[in-house]
Amino acid sequence: MGKKTYRLYAEMTNPGDKLSAIFGDATAPLNISSSTGFYNSTLGGNFAQNINPLFFTLAPQVQYDSWLTIGF
Repeated sequence: MGKKTYRLYAEMTNPGDKLSAIFGDATAPLNISSSTGFYNSTLGGNFAQNINPLFFTLAPQVQYDSWLTIGF
């Protein structure tokens, strides 16, 4: 089965609007889930800034690593 990359984007109401955080609390907990799981390469990282594109040639699986980021 081929690998798929999904990117989620937020559509803002006004051109100057910015998304600065996503959070949950006791009343409305944050839940990020997948029916099939998330792919995490052992050479990957938790955030976009931890992924070095120079590794893609030597270890192409790193480009499919799952991570979350806001503002990077």
